[in-house]
Amino acid sequence: MERPCLTKTNKPMTDKDYIEYAKAIHEEVYAMSTPMIDGMAGKVLTRIRKEQKKLFKMPEAWTSVLSNIIDVVDVMSVHAHKGRIWSEMNKGLEKILDQYIIDRYNELEAKHHLMLKYRYVGKFSLTTEVKERIYARLGAHYDTQRMQNMLERYPDLKEV
Repeated sequence: MERPCLTKTNKPMTDKDYIEYAKAIHEEVYAMSTPMIDGMAGKVLTRIRKEQKKLFKMPEAWTSVLSNIIDVVDVMSVHAHKGRIWSEMNKGLEKILDQYIIDRYNELEAKHHLMLKYRYVGKFSLTTEVKERIYARLGAHYDTQRMQNMLERYPDLKEV
């Protein structure tokens, strides 16, 4: 089977030309899909914050003051700061994350599915990469001024 003529000379592409062309397209798709991965991580964290309020046992004092309420993501960020893996945070957390990531993937438009599939040629590791981004976001969340104020206000939060 002859390769398409994609060179300026209208000659069929050599193997080297084809490999360079495929790499260039993959790099472009990779760059275009990276913000999608970051966006998925943010959406999954927001969904956890809204739907999994009882994921961790939290003292009443943490959730009773409306202006300084501690939520699930705050507790997760403390766990992430301590270097704990998902199953150490909560036994069912990894399954919840996987499900939320797949749900979010299914909500995307078809053109985004194509880009994400091309991003992971040979090995579909979307859930792994999104979980890595979520973990990184949790670490960044821990360093925010709001979180540091919460840790000062509720010193027992460091002990989760």
